[in-house]
Amino acid sequence: EKGCAYPPNLKSKEMTMLQIKQGEDLLLSEVELAQELNVPKVTLDNLRLLKGFPFLRLTTKDRIYRLSDILKWLESQGRVS
Repeated sequence: EKGCAYPPNLKSKEMTMLQIKQGEDLLLSEVELAQELNVPKVTLDNLRLLKGFPFLRLTTKDRIYRLSDILKWLESQGRVS
């Protein structure tokens, strides 16, 4: 998408856990991650600020999330088995 500040795979829903295990990590926008976790964006803000939730900063306002980092963090919090 022309003018898009995000990596090309950011908006792709075609990547699967199998691809992640094969070394292709999925990047999610804040909107996508909030939808996947079924939480409001403010919850992601609070997790980042208060709990060390992993993220990648693109600009001062834009953040993306690497799925493998999120899964590791959730496991460390006892949220995923």
